[in-house]
Amino acid sequence: MSALAPDIARDGFIYQGLLLADVGNFNRHPRASEAELTALLRPDKSSKSTPQKDQVGHWYTAQLKHYGLPQTKDKNAAKVRLLDALNTGKLKVPADVKKLETALKKEYNAAVRKTRAEMKAKPPAADAAPTTPAKKRKRDEQDDSGRDATAASSRKTKEAEPAKKKTQATPVEPAKKKAQATPAKPAKTKTQATPAKPRTAPTPQKKKTAASNPTKPTFDSKKGVYVLAVPAVANEWRALAATPKSFKILLCPDGDRLWGSYTFGPFSGVFLVDEGPRDETFRFVWRGTDISDPTKVKFATGLGDMHFLDARQIAGTFYNLYDYRTSFEGKVGSGARHCPRDALSFQHEWDDYATTNSWFGRPGIKVPPGERPPTGQFAKNPALSALKPAEPRYLPVDTPEDTSPKEKQKQKIKEEPDSPKDDAQHTPANTAARRTSYVQPTDGFYSNSLSVTRPGHEPVDIGQITGIYDIRCLQLEDDFLETQNNLMLRLYRDPRSSKCWASFDWGPFSGVIQMNPGPASYSPHPVTLGWRARDLLTDRIRFGRGCNGKMVFPKPGAIEGTLFGLYGEAIEFWGERRVGPRNCGRAPNSFQEDWDSYPSQVYGPPSQSESDDGELYDQNGNLNPRGRFSELLKRNQSG
Repeated sequence: MSALAPDIARDGFIYQGLLLADVGNFNRHPRASEAELTALLRPDKSSKSTPQKDQVGHWYTAQLKHYGLPQTKDKNAAKVRLLDALNTGKLKVPADVKKLETALKKEYNAAVRKTRAEMKAKPPAADAAPTTPAKKRKRDEQDDSGRDATAASSRKTKEAEPAKKKTQATPVEPAKKKAQATPAKPAKTKTQATPAKPRTAPTPQKKKTAASNPTKPTFDSKKGVYVLAVPAVANEWRALAATPKSFKILLCPDGDRLWGSYTFGPFSGVFLVDEGPRDETFRFVWRGTDISDPTKVKFATGLGDMHFLDARQIAGTFYNLYDYRTSFEGKVGSGARHCPRDALSFQHEWDDYATTNSWFGRPGIKVPPGERPPTGQFAKNPALSALKPAEPRYLPVDTPEDTSPKEKQKQKIKEEPDSPKDDAQHTPANTAARRTSYVQPTDGFYSNSLSVTRPGHEPVDIGQITGIYDIRCLQLEDDFLETQNNLMLRLYRDPRSSKCWASFDWGPFSGVIQMNPGPASYSPHPVTLGWRARDLLTDRIRFGRGCNGKMVFPKPGAIEGTLFGLYGEAIEFWGERRVGPRNCGRAPNSFQEDWDSYPSQVYGPPSQSESDDGELYDQNGNLNPRGRFSELLKRNQSG
């Protein structure tokens, strides 16, 4: 292992002087020999020596990767596979792993040789290196000076005095007091006489520091769930402010971008930071849903900025969300940073808002009279300036729909009780150019309405159950405090079939739910389901027998359910759908992939070379029509 060259990573392996298997979460382990594995998995009980200490679970997972065995994160399953390979004599390093190790070793050694050659080719760095220990030796000699002074050293000081006069060195008096320190003086004057050459060395250091501090890695430390205080919203919705963790944002880094979502009572949506900080301030674009007016649902977009006070505290402003400035501040929860959503779910929700409302480019900021525009470069936007003149620009204008809910409440107070409300008066403005480009009454938009049907309208489509649900589960919230008001369920109904999928991350439990068939209509009758999940506390995977439950869809926007065997005998949950587009934030095929991944993590991927004609079930656990099931079916039909 050498510090002269960076690590080389490829195909799940990392080379840094020796080959390491990377199993995630910065867990990297070298390959253990056959003797080491034998001592661990088949210890000699007759030996009086102390048995070898057992390794952690990810160490065994790394050995599976080194020896080309099927991967699993279950410790016991990994030990069984390694022991089976030992007993059958199949514990060998695959040829592709050996080839990869040879290639990485050549690249690593070449990088080390190149770095050493560059270090030798830099004379300023070599000259500057001895200067620092010279000062240390001088100090050591000054501390140890005394009776060891020799006549030769005094002669050297006398010979060095003319050289000092030529260089006009000022510290002459200390040289007379301590004669032992004078031999180091001429070397010091030589280095001080030509200060211009070594001073050119710091210039590449400035370039290195500028390159070593890019804006991309700053997003990695921002991940987490931030609980906020939003005074403008809390003053109007005091019941929400009294509920703990009701105002929060989620931050999820995605390379050089930072995704986020916000939940401020009736205001919810996503935002995106796609550029680095300016004056330690991150500027973002937000897209969201506004249900502050009970008569209609409004989709809106705008700008905002935020800055991080320290490693855990955050503060910022949303412009044109509720008031002109909706300020917030808060901090991330204690413990490990975790975001319950992935970056892809933010991207899907972001694109869904754009598709529904035909948004493109960056929006503008509507500055009320008497207010100052925000500082920064919000106005200079290349995306808006590049638009054609005939294309509409979604900038805010003064229309009745753009008035904030707070201003509407003030207008209602000023109105006479008997004065008729004229809803037909509108400002003659281009409504296609409003910031809130999609406004629809609540009764025409899928929401958490109590009625399933309306007079003169068709029943609500069951496909509208697709979305994100805020969940309550008392058993989990009592035992895991971090889950209070922080449970969410992503539900998706496949329009091509009657199958329904759901995913959850509830405290230490992460899994997938399958309903096949799913609900055909809103009904109080339950729909059976199966689930597969992982317990992060014990790293145990559960699927198969006993992993079932039920779910009820009594009305639009509401669900109730029970999961048997996940935590205790059963847990009950209920929730409501978030108002917004018909999107759960996950790709449809990702549910099936997660569902199939749980058995493969325990048993390994199915062998493609083996024929399953004689098996009762196929590799996916379904009845095999080509196996014994078909023969039994023929016998029953013939008999």
